[in-house]
Amino acid sequence: MAGFKGVDSLPNNYIITAEDCEACAKWEGVELKKGDAVLVRLGDNWPTNACGDAGIGISAARYLVEEGGAYLLGDDMACIDGFNADGSTSVPNHPQPVHHYLLIQQGVHILEFVQLDEL
Repeated sequence: MAGFKGVDSLPNNYIITAEDCEACAKWEGVELKKGDAVLVRLGDNWPTNACGDAGIGISAARYLVEEGGAYLLGDDMACIDGFNADGSTSVPNHPQPVHHYLLIQQGVHILEFVQLDEL
């Protein structure tokens, strides 16, 4: 995602959307298929804190699972959920909507702290 956006690292508190994912896949020249593992590289400031780094929003998670067929999502940060500067998430009043959606509602595994620089 950082490469697609043309930066070394996504800015803190950037929440990745479904539109970001769709455009990035097109830019990468890949087509998401059922059973894929999706690894999202957010940047080279390898995790600094769990609630301030960039992360995935609920629309991105739904897109990757429901439209893309992902069975596993991973990133290079401490928490896959994206947080706004005020600590809120992509779903008002929900502390970790992406975790809840992926693990509980969809049975999709999460990988965090994945070293993705060399990929």
